[in-house]
Amino acid sequence: MISTSIFAASSSDAEAIGNAEEESRDAWESLDVDGLEQVRLATLLCIVCDEDWDDDVLDEFESLHAVSPQGPWIFLIPSRMTRGLAYMKDARAETVAKEWASTEELQRDANLDSSIEVFAEDCLAELRRLATIAGEDELELLLKISL
Repeated sequence: MISTSIFAASSSDAEAIGNAEEESRDAWESLDVDGLEQVRLATLLCIVCDEDWDDDVLDEFESLHAVSPQGPWIFLIPSRMTRGLAYMKDARAETVAKEWASTEELQRDANLDSSIEVFAEDCLAELRRLATIAGEDELELLLKISL
């Protein structure tokens, strides 16, 4: 399974995050969510921004650093997604979570300890929390993917 983490950090921290061991990650607020890669996040981005799916949205996840050709890789989550998550109202979040849970991308290869709906709600709540921290501290959201 793909191991993924999301960090509230500066893009200049990408190399340090890529090289960081588990015990040295306390410098950043983060969220570990295995399997939450660019396609699933891009699907969420389209829902958050009220847009239809377009493959070009994947290009918005800018590659910042690769430790090696085999990873891990660090990507910048688009700022419009970070803003959308940070300013999302609770009522809208409930609707977004339900819509995200119903997508083929989120249901594909679902190997979750909870239902997809609970996963979407919990994950969205944590993403909103990190986005709020990023906004308050003038940071960005970075995605770390490891195989």
